[in-house]
Amino acid sequence: MLFGGAVLLFFLAIMAGLWVGLLGHRKAGRDGAWWTMLAGLVLISIGILVPAITGWIFMESMTNTMARGGSPGPGTPFLGILTVLSYTFLPLGLVLFSIGFALNGLKAGRIFARMQELEQVSDAMGEEISRMTSTQPRE
Repeated sequence: MLFGGAVLLFFLAIMAGLWVGLLGHRKAGRDGAWWTMLAGLVLISIGILVPAITGWIFMESMTNTMARGGSPGPGTPFLGILTVLSYTFLPLGLVLFSIGFALNGLKAGRIFARMQELEQVSDAMGEEISRMTSTQPRE
């Protein structure tokens, strides 16, 4: 139980960092890459939190059921199905987040290349202006 809590805490710290980064990144613009990363992060969050919550609910219901000497409640199979389905959300979320991250990286690369082009044009214009001012005007 202690190991599971430590693993959950580790994943919650990772999720918190991803959420802070994604929400901070929204100021740069909410394009398709941002929305893809958001969808992936929502699925990752579901894939991490739902199994932990359903496991806790399952353990509580089993403890209460055994204390009363009965069989597991009717919601127990539903919890199992929900947990198994949520395990598919984690890899799907990781794939979506990775795709959005790659698209964002490609966009950043294009922006950097455009900045370099504009700096070269600016330098060339500055040299042209200095060359034009250094020549004597004709009379």
